[in-house]
Amino acid sequence: MAKNETTITLPILSEGRVYVSMATDLAVLLGCGVGPRTFHPADHTDAIRDGTYAYGLRQCGGDGGAKGAEATDADKKAGVIARCDAIDAGTHTYGAGGGGASLSTLVVVLRENVLMELVAIGKKKVDVIKAVTASPENAFLMVSKTKADSMRAEVADKDKPLVTTEAVHAVLWPQMEKDAEDEADRRDKAAGVVPVSQATRDAILALATKPAADQKDAA
Repeated sequence: MAKNETTITLPILSEGRVYVSMATDLAVLLGCGVGPRTFHPADHTDAIRDGTYAYGLRQCGGDGGAKGAEATDADKKAGVIARCDAIDAGTHTYGAGGGGASLSTLVVVLRENVLMELVAIGKKKVDVIKAVTASPENAFLMVSKTKADSMRAEVADKDKPLVTTEAVHAVLWPQMEKDAEDEADRRDKAAGVVPVSQATRDAILALATKPAADQKDAA
């Protein structure tokens, strides 16, 4: 035994259980305006740890099947299997996009607001939630079309060709983004997070992903 090493004898676990390494503290950003909360796995019961881990696997594995409206059932199934295989192989990276990537508050709010608008025009949440998750703006086109159709029925015949879905969307979508940014900033401030604009995030990520030589030249 090397100097300063200590041997610790752990109790034998019951059949079907195993020792694993896990973070002492897990900081999680909760939705609904709650903000960050730190959980301590060592304080949880075995049932809570097992259930939480299984829930995470179901969610992350299921995210692998989110292939868009045009995907076949076979494509979605293959995506789920590929995601689970990556988890088992240790190659899936949480926080690098897809299943496990943390969402900015702005994206969360934008999705919430678009979903509410779609429900307000009669869409069922279960039917549109995937479209909203894939692209809030594309999903919002359904709202723009509904409002354009309504407006077109009320204007003079000569103006009807001007009231297109695209024209209405060009007015409504920027306002949706602005409202979402304001609410996201409010939530971040309440949670003690310093708001950072999307443009700034994009610039930082663009610089961070440049080769080292390019970063030196930029400096």
